[in-house]
Amino acid sequence: MFEYKDYNDFIYDKKRGVWGVDFWGYLVFLAVAATIDDNDPINDKPAYLSVLAHRSQMQTILDNAHLFDPSFVNAVYAVVRQYDTLQVNIVD
Repeated sequence: MFEYKDYNDFIYDKKRGVWGVDFWGYLVFLAVAATIDDNDPINDKPAYLSVLAHRSQMQTILDNAHLFDPSFVNAVYAVVRQYDTLQVNIVD
């Protein structure tokens, strides 16, 4: 099971519960919506599934939160919040 801390190239923001990592020159934010049962690797495979999505796609999930598991919605909210507060400075 993972720990809520920096790991390899992943930087963990304890305040928001979000990891950040460079992926091909793009910043990716990750939040965990579930835990894996390490005692049942056949039925609960030791792998997390991830989708790199645009901010507008995440908004659709938030707008329809009643259709999703609350922990998933919380994870989506966490990465959206991180994205919304990100400041990008273009330097020539």
